[in-house]
Amino acid sequence: MLHYKVPDTPVAVVKSAYREGERIVLTTLDRMAEAEVGMLTTILIGNASTFRYLDFLVTPRGYSGKYDLESGEILHKGIDRPGRSLTRPADFKP
Repeated sequence: MLHYKVPDTPVAVVKSAYREGERIVLTTLDRMAEAEVGMLTTILIGNASTFRYLDFLVTPRGYSGKYDLESGEILHKGIDRPGRSLTRPADFKP
């Protein structure tokens, strides 16, 4: 992954999630190999927007480019409508 991402990309190494002995290590991509990894380990690698806040990794989902966060105005009108997370095409069939 270091071939594709910068060394300080945030990473979470989660061992035994929601089980006895759960352990979460927040690190960076270049130091990830130092963490203990086993069969019950999940590794989450952030993107260019991911940042650490307290004991969390946060990856914003693009809302800052979609809405004016102060006024709530929709910046990119289109298929999105307030109150709906997804809009399906009229001809969509499940």
